[in-house]
Amino acid sequence: MRHAVYIGEHELTIDSKNRILVPSDVKKSMDKDRDGVGFFLVFGQNRKLWLFGERYYEELIAREEQNLSPEAEMRPDAKTLENWHATFGMANKLRWDGQGRILIPELMLRRTGTGRDITLVGVRNHLEIWNRDDWEVRFNQLLQAPQVSAHQAQPGQN
Repeated sequence: MRHAVYIGEHELTIDSKNRILVPSDVKKSMDKDRDGVGFFLVFGQNRKLWLFGERYYEELIAREEQNLSPEAEMRPDAKTLENWHATFGMANKLRWDGQGRILIPELMLRRTGTGRDITLVGVRNHLEIWNRDDWEVRFNQLLQAPQVSAHQAQPGQN
């Protein structure tokens, strides 16, 4: 496997210092040599905070850089520059402390409207931080989706 696979939901609380405790099963799914010892925190497509394993995120960046010419590195076009602003300018590298907590920057919490009661959701190659109430709404929407209901009814079928 190239990277950790993140699954499940974890109801957590962001403490007064903006830290969350990384659930033990998330830490256990990560291999230090393969995944690193932390996360990159980015704004996701769905305007939620996404956590990518450190090495996996670096691998994604390296793959993207392989397609760049030296000229494009020095003078990126507008679309590339916009992507770099989102990829690098709005990213934070996080490492857990001795108690297994990560610090979520206040600015990122504020920009996404993330409150103290959250659900950490495993989404294959990353984790997403949802306001708990928002996740409950999304969860119920997913239960109503025909493809989700059919998949749940027949485990192992794609």
